Amino acid sequence: MKIEKLEILNRLPRTIVSLFSVIEECDQRFSDEQCNNMLDLVQRYFPISQEAVEDDAMEVEQEEEEEEEEVVAEQFEMEELEHETFAKADDAEEQEE
Repeated sequence: MKIEKLEILNRLPRTIVSLFSVIEECDQRFSDEQCNNMLDLVQRYFPISQEAVEDDAMEVEQEEEEEEEEVVAEQFEMEELEHETFAKADDAEEQEE
């Protein structure tokens, strides 16, 4: 169908899963070999540049670092809350005495 051709050009699927999301009833209309041939055509005419691959890798690395920083910040906040809670409990005990 024309709309599916347009979607293939817009999305440039690189995996079977992404191809199936573009083509309705792909597994019923096309064989595995035909699907792989479509993916090969996408790769041949729209290759991924090495820069794009490196950019993707850097983006993933940055996201991982940000997630790690968030976890560390949350742990730090939890430790501060624990210290405050214990300090208040100690103060309350001292006042009772």
